[in-house]
Amino acid sequence: MYLFLVDLRSVTDERYRYWERLIPELHAHHLMGEIREVESNAALVQVVAESLKKARYKTIVAVGDDAFLAALAGATLEAGTALGYVPLGERCAFGWAADLSATPGMVGAKLAGRKLKTFDLFRIGRWYVVDGLHIGYLRQYVENFRPTEGMSLGKSWQRLKASALFWQQTEKFTVELQLGEAELRATVSSLSILNAARLGSRCIPGGQVSPQDGLLSVLLLNPGSAATWQKLLQDPGKLFASPERMSHLRLKECVVRLAQALPVWVDGQEVQMGREFGVRVIASAFRLIV
Repeated sequence: MYLFLVDLRSVTDERYRYWERLIPELHAHHLMGEIREVESNAALVQVVAESLKKARYKTIVAVGDDAFLAALAGATLEAGTALGYVPLGERCAFGWAADLSATPGMVGAKLAGRKLKTFDLFRIGRWYVVDGLHIGYLRQYVENFRPTEGMSLGKSWQRLKASALFWQQTEKFTVELQLGEAELRATVSSLSILNAARLGSRCIPGGQVSPQDGLLSVLLLNPGSAATWQKLLQDPGKLFASPERMSHLRLKECVVRLAQALPVWVDGQEVQMGREFGVRVIASAFRLIV
């Protein structure tokens, strides 16, 4: 029997009705133990603590978005409880990359199959993260311009051209990275710290980003010249492909310092971080049914 936690911040209106359509399927697979609805991370932590104390459920399932899954993974970190995930929010990039679905007819069988994989988690301040952090241009890219599954070639090309133009217009900012005893300072269009390959491996110099290798990818997108924009408008598919345009660092932890306070997006949600924050990976942090 499983405990299902439903995040009412992301599972609203149509999504909630969609969730209700899945319940008979979960009963049919003899998975339904209890449903608890929560509206905050504090409520999630409280419910999880109660469940772990009673040791009633062997699996806890997050019904919501990536940020909700990350909070659940953080709350069960010491217990090592097996987790499930029904991606039912707007920001479910990690879930989709893990080939998870909320499609009726697929959810119950996958959860009942209990094929478990271990994934990394990373922590930024008080936040746990499964997908990534974005500051600057790349946040706009993943929200507005990234080609999606099933998109026509022409539509994808138009979106890439719009993305290249937006990059040219994005305000630059200065960032410092403290890497042990070393320090890196750069003026960039964007800073991203990724756990999973949300942008696609071909876009990232240096290879694939894996949420199972115990490392984080820090991506620094460099400001470009006028000649760069002209080339990109001719072939926007090369937006990120060149190491000259993007620096890729692989590390376990660092301290980020910003010259000014900027909007920070964590797993698709804007959070208040301040001008300095630490980042560290937690390798093999949680087990997820995939």
